[in-house]
Amino acid sequence: MQKKQIKSVVKKLKAGDGIEVEWVDASDDDGDLTNFTWYRRTDVLKDTTLTKIRTRCTFLQVKRDTLFVYCNDEIEPDPKDPQIALRGQIPMGCVIGLWKTKRIEADEWIV
Repeated sequence: MQKKQIKSVVKKLKAGDGIEVEWVDASDDDGDLTNFTWYRRTDVLKDTTLTKIRTRCTFLQVKRDTLFVYCNDEIEPDPKDPQIALRGQIPMGCVIGLWKTKRIEADEWIV
């Protein structure tokens, strides 16, 4: 998905809309530093892969090139101003796909 398409989707979103985001996450490719190992740079370049993540969540806003999302909202006591939890943020430069989806309601979660 091109950045222009992503921006077009964002412009149409309202806080509370369900979204699915595909994005590239940072990763620690060497893991535990107690097992410090040297690698040839040419070998590492051959094996470099991106850590792609797909997140289904609820849109909150985009501010300063950052996508703000959350996963839970509690509609009691005021459904017009729900309490939200499990908030997160993704830099827009890391977003490679963004789609508006149906919101997942509490009774649809598989536990």
